[in-house]
Amino acid sequence: MKPLMNELFIISAELVTEGTMRNHERDYEMYDLLRNIPSMRANGNYNGRDENSHIVFDESIARSMCADFNQECYLKRHMDGSCYLVYAEGNTEYVGQWTESTSRPRDNFTEVNGKYFKTVLLTN
Repeated sequence: MKPLMNELFIISAELVTEGTMRNHERDYEMYDLLRNIPSMRANGNYNGRDENSHIVFDESIARSMCADFNQECYLKRHMDGSCYLVYAEGNTEYVGQWTESTSRPRDNFTEVNGKYFKTVLLTN
């Protein structure tokens, strides 16, 4: 039996429509809001674009940050390792199982302390 993991949520303040400086400002604004809440800073890649992101452990915080920073979605990792994109309007999309690697994947990953995490669609 596979061990259960903590549920977590990954959110970014960055927008593709903003420039580098404005995205750094937005990231710091989110960091400032999260600094007294259990969270972790992370680096990631979403849809082929590198971005700063944050890991939180409370879905209401992820939902609030998504709304406050006009994000299309956040990633939710369930305790069994299954991952979903949760869109602002409430729809969800399964994106695969959480996997860990020491080498950088090509796209759609999160990096924390030199470890890379990615979702992988499993086939039967």
